[in-house]
Amino acid sequence: MPSIIVHVNADPLSTPAHLSAIRFFLACQAEKLDVPMVFFSGDAVRIAISPTVPRSTADDLANQWAKIAARSNTQLSVCTSAAVRRGVIPPDEAEVRQWHSNWHPAFYAGSLADLSQMLAEGAKLIRFGA
Repeated sequence: MPSIIVHVNADPLSTPAHLSAIRFFLACQAEKLDVPMVFFSGDAVRIAISPTVPRSTADDLANQWAKIAARSNTQLSVCTSAAVRRGVIPPDEAEVRQWHSNWHPAFYAGSLADLSQMLAEGAKLIRFGA
């Protein structure tokens, strides 16, 4: 069975896409399916802001993703260029530009090249969001 990449591209504060993706991920785990990466792009990169603020419900989505990743050895990859455009600054970018980093430590500063590489290796993509 090929690997599955979960791709989230919706804002964590205004859509249920992250909750749906988390449920899907947990279902994949229950079925012993390989999900090596969750890729966040577009407005979904706001999930990587730290410190995380509890959402309108009691759910703290960033910490939910962090716990999932820690238990499953899944990489939480955030599109760095989309993140910087939205004011989410990873540590390495902050150092280069002499800015303050607001990056959640559970997330990896990735790129579309990371996603493309996984897809080239035969992974299947499941997208959540518009």
